[in-house]
Amino acid sequence: MPVFLQVLLIAALLQGCTLDIRKSPQPVPAELTGSQPQDDRRRQAQQYLAQALEHEQQQDFLNAAQARLSYHKYLDESAAIKVNSTKIWENLNRVNKEALRARYQAEPRALSGWVELALIKRTLLTDLNVLQRALTSWQQNYPAHPANFTIVGQLRETGRRINTRPQQIALLLPLRGALREAATAVRDGFMTAWYNSGRYRPPLRVYEANSLNIEQTYTQALAEGADFIVGPLDKQALTRLSATTRLTAPTLALNRIEAVPEAARRTPDELLPPLMQFSLSPEDEARQVAQRAYADGYDKALVIVPDDSWGRRLSGAFRAGWTAAGGVLLETVRYNPQHNDYAGPVKQALNVDASEARIQALRQLLGQRLESRARRRQDANVIFIAAFPVDARQIVPQLRFYEAAHIPVYATSHIFSGNVNPQADADMDGVVFPDLPWILTPATGTPSVKSLVNDNFRAAASAYQRLYAFGADAFNLIPQLPRLAYEDEASFNGATGRLSMSADGAITRTLPWGKIVNGRPELLGGR
Repeated sequence: MPVFLQVLLIAALLQGCTLDIRKSPQPVPAELTGSQPQDDRRRQAQQYLAQALEHEQQQDFLNAAQARLSYHKYLDESAAIKVNSTKIWENLNRVNKEALRARYQAEPRALSGWVELALIKRTLLTDLNVLQRALTSWQQNYPAHPANFTIVGQLRETGRRINTRPQQIALLLPLRGALREAATAVRDGFMTAWYNSGRYRPPLRVYEANSLNIEQTYTQALAEGADFIVGPLDKQALTRLSATTRLTAPTLALNRIEAVPEAARRTPDELLPPLMQFSLSPEDEARQVAQRAYADGYDKALVIVPDDSWGRRLSGAFRAGWTAAGGVLLETVRYNPQHNDYAGPVKQALNVDASEARIQALRQLLGQRLESRARRRQDANVIFIAAFPVDARQIVPQLRFYEAAHIPVYATSHIFSGNVNPQADADMDGVVFPDLPWILTPATGTPSVKSLVNDNFRAAASAYQRLYAFGADAFNLIPQLPRLAYEDEASFNGATGRLSMSADGAITRTLPWGKIVNGRPELLGGR
């Protein structure tokens, strides 16, 4: 094939276009010209198969696919050909997209069309029309290819399923009671994204749903035509729904439970799990803080958290992420937000209280006044705090007072209210934390969902800013879910982070990073 046609084909494939280029004759492999003794053919086939198995064991899947393609030339039985074709395809599906693209760019007909087909799968599944044209062109280029008999048809069907969107959505929220204000913010963010979604704006019904009526409300929503459920919001309702109700429509819960019932897990025949879980999990943030702090070069941590269930959850999540990364947790100290005493816990974390006790004991032993100053510990090189702004604004200055100003402080997004207040937040200068793109980055798009929410609901000064973003992402995720469920490396850049889906249907968030500078959050680059 001429070089310019190779370049055109690469560009067309990777940019979502297709070209109809007829397959050129393939040279007959040298080892297959003439007649080979049967023993030689068998020995050569066994060598290629052994190479493939060795590469697979070493997880070198690209070379494993290449070895299996060489082995393929020696197969005569249709069953063996089918099995080997499946293994080639499985191997290529374990190779990351960048490696596939590099191989394709180096050799457009690499692996006799297999790599090209794998790239079509990785890049074009979310655009059904382009996918169909690309597969038709590929079949014209490789009319006798073994993938024509099974894999191409599977890709067409997968593309159809991935591009099928719900026709009616039910939003289940506790719009009365203790969670009313939070639920209202989620609803308003969701409906703003729905209004701003362009061509995809399916019928939407909002239902009052709580832990007492969740089963009946779910059943009612289905009876009234919903084929996709969003909610419930509170954990008790989610626990009850998942335990007592067979989820017959895909359900995007707006909270997370640890133990997902077996009936709510995805079967091999299902593209989406019956239950998917999306939440602004503080534990996820604490684990990301641990990973970031360790990656930044620190390895000995102090932890300061409130003495309540929320603090215990965050300290446990940080500990898990920190020790998994390789860090050493020196000490965990708890404070009581109700007592307004922050000096005591800070002194305990820094071992200043122990130093003071030693000085006092020495004074009593010697019976005279000593001019001595308590000293803090010297082994810690990073501090993690879990605190809301009113507490963090007092904890951080105490760290400075006890001469720990040079020890970097990391926190979750909860230390920042979401509203810029340089005078109040100047005391937290230097604190590094992850937060939502909605909070840390300017609004984009014309008009953006964020600007519409701010204009219509005065959300910019609200304590529920993050829940407006959460609601907006709950809608914007819906057409993305099949792709996130199907593609291992797929992600979606949302208002609440870069979103992806784990094998159990949990939506995971990767957040950008900010740092308080002169009382204002500044977006950090890098990881």
